[in-house]
Amino acid sequence: MKLLHKKSLAAAVASVTLVTAPLTFAGMDKDSVANKTESAVEQTKDATQDATQKVGQTIEQRTDEGEAYFKNGWQEGKIETAFLFNEHLNNFKLDSEVIDGNAVLTGEVDSSVKKDLANEIALSIEGIESVDNRIEVVNDEQKDGERNEFLASVQDATITAVIKMKYLVNDDLSAIDIKVDTKDQIVILSGEVETDVQKQLAEAIATNSDDVVEVQNQIKVLQS
Repeated sequence: MKLLHKKSLAAAVASVTLVTAPLTFAGMDKDSVANKTESAVEQTKDATQDATQKVGQTIEQRTDEGEAYFKNGWQEGKIETAFLFNEHLNNFKLDSEVIDGNAVLTGEVDSSVKKDLANEIALSIEGIESVDNRIEVVNDEQKDGERNEFLASVQDATITAVIKMKYLVNDDLSAIDIKVDTKDQIVILSGEVETDVQKQLAEAIATNSDDVVEVQNQIKVLQS
């Protein structure tokens, strides 16, 4: 190793000597050339050290990010497992996401007690410092009510469409002049017709339509 070191040093000196030879003839003495060479070497060393330091920082940063990602995933798995083995919670309706010790809970439960339970379970996991509980409390009655409301709105829209179509194909009525609104299977007729007979006809057509429970005839007759 010492022999190699001496050979490398000798090669470096020889290299500097070759560089300084022509420069000396150009009006520069050997000391000036040596100083410039030393300065260039120092700059190269500084640049190399800076590059090495930046590479080291990048590697360290990516390593930290990888460790944090792994830790977050591990904590999410712990929370999901705890939900799975709790008889009062449905793991398939709950989800969790962990970011730097903060757990975000989403999903649905059927009571506020179960929402609080999920919150406490998440807090009990090692490394979890806070919980952002976004779980919604939705009971079966509320779901049934929403479903029934939707079905009712569809039924009302269907009744309205059927009655308007009947008016459209009837030569004695103008579908444009008669407005049809349906709410909870109750049909409200408004607008204008030329005779009382047309008013009664419009009401009869609406009354005989499927699923209609009541007709409120507010149509105005232009001729008395």
